[in-house]
Amino acid sequence: MPAPDSRDPRPAYQQIADDLRAAIKDGRLQPGDRLPTEREHAGRYGVAVATYRQALSVLRREGWLATHKRHGTVVVRPEESPSPEYVELTERLDQIEEHVSQLTRQVGQISKGPPPEGADLAGRLAQIEAELARLSGQVDELAYRAADHDELKQGVVQVKESLAHLGQTGRLPDAGAKPDLPGPAQRR
Repeated sequence: MPAPDSRDPRPAYQQIADDLRAAIKDGRLQPGDRLPTEREHAGRYGVAVATYRQALSVLRREGWLATHKRHGTVVVRPEESPSPEYVELTERLDQIEEHVSQLTRQVGQISKGPPPEGADLAGRLAQIEAELARLSGQVDELAYRAADHDELKQGVVQVKESLAHLGQTGRLPDAGAKPDLPGPAQRR
């Protein structure tokens, strides 16, 4: 796994994609093999995680890899590659999961920081509630579209549960009360 060559005119992500593709073609990576974590593999190549993700994206589009947050990145045969719909649904589920994580961090910051003024707190929580409602609608649509993909159903269920939990922990408190947010032990 050589680090990208700075003298090579191709971008680093393309060099990594070419290296991984060659490893699949020559049998060093077999269908079903799970790649190391993004952070670990990016470190082996000596690049940022974002650069490594670009390489994975190229190989997913070409049908060499399939990725899901719950299962990691797996080598597939191009003829066994997931359908474009599956790839789209997986990517959308991953985006929603990332957005839920961001909202969870925002709620956590509210609970850890000094108590914001009433109007400021109400405004921030109202924004979070609106975003939760929007994401909930997207998850419902995703659940409908993922009905034919058993391996995606569990991910959709987990995101729904995360949204429901976040909706409960970040709900708007009664006037003058602190938000109903989990303590540090409950957040783990």
